[in-house]
This record gives sequence, structure tokens and C-alpha cells, in this order.
Amino acid sequence: MSRQRRLAPFAVMLAIGLLALAASRPTYAQGNLLPTNDRPNPYTRIHPWGELPEGTREWAAVSGAEPGPDGNIYVVHRCFQNSCATRPEPPILEFDPEGSLLGSWGEGMFIFPHGFLVDADGNVWVTDSQGRDGKGHQVFKFDAQGRLLMTLGRPGVAGVLRMRSISRRMSSPLRMGTSL
Repeated sequence: MSRQRRLAPFAVMLAIGLLALAASRPTYAQGNLLPTNDRPNPYTRIHPWGELPEGTREWAAVSGAEPGPDGNIYVVHRCFQNSCATRPEPPILEFDPEGSLLGSWGEGMFIFPHGFLVDADGNVWVTDSQGRDGKGHQVFKFDAQGRLLMTLGRPGVAGVLRMRSISRRMSSPLRMGTSL
């Protein structure tokens, strides 16, 4: 008897067993599921919150909001049309805890502000993950007052992945990190 014929009954029994096992398991894509966390929500939505700068009609797509070590809240948004290209409003906003606008900056610097963090020293880091018209594909570091301290990447020039070399340029930077 060939090896295939000897293993055929075993393969059929294994397939039947797996089907039976799959059929006996609950199907989670259907029916009503209870939440995995039934604890009360400790957060309260405050709407509207935050005084917007002059010329900014409404909140745009917010890509990040973080408290700084000074207790102020820093927010990065993508301007009114989900892109800051050709937009006049500032994408970086600083608020006190009550929502009063303390400062704003970054007008005309970004195409698509995406990655964002406030480091332990209060510096604000923002990535521009798209590029065109001589802007983008960069990481910017600002101090808490909005002064530009450092720029990484070449404006509007994306890096290229090559098999045997590493590009020294960025291509659509999404995030950054700092050591504490």
C-alpha cells in the first residue's frame, strides 16, 4: 500500500476534527458582545474646548495633543482642509489647561503635519510626512515658544530605498522618539 493511501484516512479524520472544533467555537463577528472593559469612563468631554487663533475657522484633523512639562497643552492639527499646503493657519497650537490660546506657530512650513511629541525639556517635535513644492519629508524641533531649533531632512526631497545603500534623506517621516 502506498504511503498516500495509508495517510488518506488520517488526513480525512484530521480535517473532520478541525471542522468540528471550528464549529464548536463561538463566532465573535456575530451577535452582541459585552465590552471588555466595563469600568466607568473617567474622562469628560468638554465641547467646545480651546480658543482658536485668528483666521482659523474650526478644528481641523488633530494629529496629536500632549501636555508639556510646563502644564500647557500642545496640539498639532492639519489645518482646515486636512492639509497645510497653501493654508494660512498655524498647525501648532499652545493652550493653558483651561483652553486659552497662548501661542501658535508653523504657518507655511508644513504640507501634512503628522508625528508629534513634546519631550521632557518642553521641546515640540513635529514631522511633515508628505512633500511637494519644496516642503515636507522633514522633522522639526521647536522650543516651547515656537522658535525653530533643528530641522532634519531636506525640504521636499524624499529618500529612496536602494538595495545596497542607505539614503540619508527621509521619506514620509511619521514618528520620532527621544530618550528621556
